[in-house]
Amino acid sequence: MPAKGERVAVPIEQVAKERGADLLIGETFRESHTVFVVPTRGSIPVEVAEKWRELLNIPNQGWHWIFLKSFEVADAYNTAIQSILDNPTLSKWKYVMTLEDDNLPPADAWPKLLKSLVKFGLDGVSGLYWAKGEDGFPLIMGNARQFNERGVMDFSIQDPVEISRLGDVVEVNSIPMGCALFRLDLFREMEKPWFTTLAALDKNTGAPFYRTQDVFFSERARWKGKRFAVDMRVKVGHLDDQGRIW
Repeated sequence: MPAKGERVAVPIEQVAKERGADLLIGETFRESHTVFVVPTRGSIPVEVAEKWRELLNIPNQGWHWIFLKSFEVADAYNTAIQSILDNPTLSKWKYVMTLEDDNLPPADAWPKLLKSLVKFGLDGVSGLYWAKGEDGFPLIMGNARQFNERGVMDFSIQDPVEISRLGDVVEVNSIPMGCALFRLDLFREMEKPWFTTLAALDKNTGAPFYRTQDVFFSERARWKGKRFAVDMRVKVGHLDDQGRIW
């Protein structure tokens, strides 16, 4: 037993266990520089701007913001990613975080998403939020287990109550981009254009065929073995045109 007042070294694993904390062995977040990419229609609601202003920084890490005004959303993301990869400084950074001008992230969104991405070896991770409107649904898209086990790709909306039994961080086939974090290298590993918004007719059935830019990218990435998840702890508000938050 140490003498009274004597300092004793305690293994970090023991401290983490006693406090019920997660421990990421070998990961200190010393290189977590992140570029924030924001497509905007030209004006950002004050409710959203206030939430962004409250975002917690990760100590000693760089963050840089890119705003793209009045682009079609897929074009905005393609332009932003290409500009990052072409920049001699930003191209050396590790992460890209996407925010959209109607999403209200919690203050700890960046560190929580980063921790989940690193801990579970993900390529991208999103916060949890609902589509806007009375009939809104949670943007938890696709049964990743079904794809992993049987190669069946789908983007059906998952029940948040049911899926939360799998844990706080749940793998999916696609993530929305209103509050999401990606490895920058992911875009080097995928062919261009990364994002495309599709509205066409199925050549076999003639039925309307739609793909938002996030699903278009995620589908191709999943077939290449990339992994995405929703972090259920990062609850994001979704502001509609009447100023209501869903």
